[in-house]
Amino acid sequence: MKKLLLSILLFSLFPTVISCSSTSSQDYTITGTVTEVNANRLIIKSNEIDYQINFDKANTKITKNKSPTSPDQIKIGSTITVTHNGQMTRSLPPQVFALSITIEH
Repeated sequence: MKKLLLSILLFSLFPTVISCSSTSSQDYTITGTVTEVNANRLIIKSNEIDYQINFDKANTKITKNKSPTSPDQIKIGSTITVTHNGQMTRSLPPQVFALSITIEH
């Protein structure tokens, strides 16, 4: 009897668990000026807030003038737009993982 009640309880909660685990396919952007460049990390300033941009050289799409380019083209003082999935740490500075980076100028 206990197994039956437990089974009913678990199956009744199952749709609730599935509905709470939805994922968003919306992308977000941050545009700012590069203040620091490292191997797989950038610091940019946007609206007086510093952001740490983490990226993977193999998987992050980096473009300049709509053409693919290398991360070496990102320089201190460059204006870039970073596209990310909206997940951001609550650390200082906030951190995001870049899906793509566009070098504006």
